[in-house]
Amino acid sequence: MSTDLVIIRPAPGAGKSARAAKREGFTPIVHSMFEAKPLRWEPPAPSLYDAIIASSANALRLGGPALAALQDLPVHAVGEATASAARALGFTVGVVGENGIEALARTISTDYPQRFLRLAGRNHIELVEPGMLIDTMLVYAVDPVPMPAPLKQRLAKGDVTVALHSPRAARHFANECERLELDRGAIALAALSGNVAEAAGQGWQAVHIAEAPDDAHLLSAAAALAKP
Repeated sequence: MSTDLVIIRPAPGAGKSARAAKREGFTPIVHSMFEAKPLRWEPPAPSLYDAIIASSANALRLGGPALAALQDLPVHAVGEATASAARALGFTVGVVGENGIEALARTISTDYPQRFLRLAGRNHIELVEPGMLIDTMLVYAVDPVPMPAPLKQRLAKGDVTVALHSPRAARHFANECERLELDRGAIALAALSGNVAEAAGQGWQAVHIAEAPDDAHLLSAAAALAKP
């Protein structure tokens, strides 16, 4: 199979994945099928909270001027990219997670009693951690867009692997393939997790699931598909 690897996740994650793919010998083909955009929001009184939970780097990159009102609150970040975005805006960073928002919540839940303001996207994982006081503010959205014509043309040629980073991305990609009457049997998938693979449905040329939910293991899954 070709080493062409299609990446459909939104920026800035798409660029990060593409750079990692290129280092591993792939030819990354980036066609984001999602558009990230800010939402209008009003910051609550910072005195009500002890810290911010940032669900993604986009929460900070797209949060806009309203973030200035929260500048004195420390940020607990879901990962290093989110922590870097917080530091770039002048925030003090507390805990930096490694395994998703739920693991981050468990890590900081020992600091009771505290109240947290979570900055999140419109489509987000509900965060329920027993005993934690969390208010969620929606500050950005990542909305699906139709498959671009150049991507349709590349997929129609077959002999290609598509990297899928979330169940939402998998469902959108599968629906677009169906709408455009693309042959699933000519497209292989590298899925970040079993849930992602399940969301994509059946009928693909092959599906490999990453052994851990990160880009390095996702690329290993893609590499297995690329072997003759």
